[in-house]
Amino acid sequence: MRRLVLSSAPLVFVVLGGLLGLTILSSGAAAASSPTGSASTWTPAAVPSPTTSNDVIVTAISCSSASFCVAAASGPGYPVIEQWNGQVWSLAALPPSGQLTGLIGVSCASSSFCMAVGNGTPQNEALMEEWNGSAWSVIPSPVISGSFIIDNVSCSSSSWCVAVGSLGATVLVEQWNGTGWTVANAAPPTGNNSYELNSVNCLSSSFCVAVGDANVNQEPVTFIETWNGTSWSIALSPSPSVFSDETTSQNDLNAVSCASATFCVATGDYFAEPLGIQPLIETWDGSTWTVTPNPTQAPIVPAVLNGVDCVSPSQCTAVGQSANESTWPNVSKTFAGHETEVYANQDSETLAEVWNGSTWSLETTPNEGANGTVFEAVSCVGASQCVAAGDTNTGLPHNDAYILQPLIASTVNGAGSGYRFVAADGGVFSYGSGDPFLGSLGGTHLNEPIVGMAATPTGDGYYLVASDGGVFAFGSAQFYGSTGGDRLNRPIVGMAVTPDGQGYWLVASDGGIFSFGDATFYGSAGGTRLNAPIVGMARTADGGGYWLVANDGGIFSYGDAAFHGSTGSLHLNKPVVAMAATPDGGGYWLVASDGGIFNYGDAGFYGSTGSLHLNKPMIGMAAAPDGSGYWLVASDGGIFNYGDAGFYGSTGSTALAAPIVGLAP
Repeated sequence: MRRLVLSSAPLVFVVLGGLLGLTILSSGAAAASSPTGSASTWTPAAVPSPTTSNDVIVTAISCSSASFCVAAASGPGYPVIEQWNGQVWSLAALPPSGQLTGLIGVSCASSSFCMAVGNGTPQNEALMEEWNGSAWSVIPSPVISGSFIIDNVSCSSSSWCVAVGSLGATVLVEQWNGTGWTVANAAPPTGNNSYELNSVNCLSSSFCVAVGDANVNQEPVTFIETWNGTSWSIALSPSPSVFSDETTSQNDLNAVSCASATFCVATGDYFAEPLGIQPLIETWDGSTWTVTPNPTQAPIVPAVLNGVDCVSPSQCTAVGQSANESTWPNVSKTFAGHETEVYANQDSETLAEVWNGSTWSLETTPNEGANGTVFEAVSCVGASQCVAAGDTNTGLPHNDAYILQPLIASTVNGAGSGYRFVAADGGVFSYGSGDPFLGSLGGTHLNEPIVGMAATPTGDGYYLVASDGGVFAFGSAQFYGSTGGDRLNRPIVGMAVTPDGQGYWLVASDGGIFSFGDATFYGSAGGTRLNAPIVGMARTADGGGYWLVANDGGIFSYGDAAFHGSTGSLHLNKPVVAMAATPDGGGYWLVASDGGIFNYGDAGFYGSTGSLHLNKPMIGMAAAPDGSGYWLVASDGGIFNYGDAGFYGSTGSTALAAPIVGLAP
């Protein structure tokens, strides 16, 4: 990972001796905003520091849910992990690694699996540490001959991770198969040139993108490689910097994130004379990488984008740092009695930009340090929360640089602050500011009644599905197909949307699965004799699998969906009517028609109506964005909220033309 050299002009951001502390800031929904305002609220919160008198550098963060995040950092010769449990940040207990190094990358596929990586010394092997849901352990890695750097890691599951960096003048790629790490055969660059990979993102074991930079014929250019499940290949990528001379030219890609195989964003920086270093954003459409226009700061100052995360093609957040307007361009400082260059963060400000599907716009971010702050990475949990990690400067001198102290912030707003439910006639009822009304079928003649609904990951669209498999899309939700014109063995009873919002599954009462768009078929119960009919489904966090639930509480898991338990063998007071998965896919809830709740895996019990007299039976449920609560809905539209799931309204006292049949947050 390139840690900022912003410009060869008067402002130069350089790392000298490392930086102490970290900044982690969380944002609400990344909606569009103007360059002068912010649609999200980024606010700081406290985080413990392993030391207040030496250097700690944070470079990566990964959140599998709103209640589980991991930040990776380096202390003076030792690794540092900060973990978020939904309430507080704490320092993780790490095993002795036997290496005098820290951590530079981390990726969490779930709350029970993370991989953190760092540069090993003196054993000539990378430092790999695995989280199994309860403890961290050091994982053996291949011995590497020669000088190498590990910069980043990405895990799509507990059985697939990729770490990237450089080995001498060429690239280094290591792959994890669930049992061990091996050095992969990356696409070999040609000529007497130098190459490095700074970041990688894997959607699955068959699709990864790694980005970095290269020096080709003494010209700095961007560099991208892709993995198709079998081999790595070099992709063509634009390099916008004008090559006036090799000391001022610069084209770097520091981070990459893919919402699907046809939508990726890479961020970095390039040299634009006479402005100096400017943010670089490149977008992949499935066939070509192109430079995407970047919002203009006022005044124009040097800036870099270090991290990016895309939850869908219409929602991305990029973070980095820019020069402090008040000190640019007069940024030379007198330090320790003599004039020096400006060190990293000394006069920088945090920078955040959001993508709404058509344009990037600037957000307002806090700058807590006395002399500057920087964002190094960002991780977003659906549409409801983003967490950025970096450093904040105290201004206290230390080893010709400045001490930085920990800083974290967390907030959830926008999407997730509300819910919608649908009636059998297609009428939609929306409550809360984060879930607007986008249309309904209330006055439309339907061939068959509506049986369920599902929202897009960004919350700005939703689907309604009828019992014949007819699909109706509203807002940003796109139509990818239906079974409306097909003869079905059994009626459709539910649906689930893929993580990137570009596909969905329908499930019938016999367990038959119908997949559309980028939704993958992982199996079904269509040919299986069932004790009870299927009544609902839920997908895993990465979309690599799904669960089906029967009305006796029997669970059927497919793909990477893990079985955590069921009520299939229990005597129930009332039948199960729906299920919901936790945000990280490590557990699920079942709800019975009397409001009884059955929780499995990492799904917490927050309350139920199992012992209450209900006016109407329960028909559905949905998890709160952070997994620390849930909503239950009855057929009269009565809402029962538990944990941190807020109450925003209901139709419990309203005369409805048709009963409520589905709920979506």
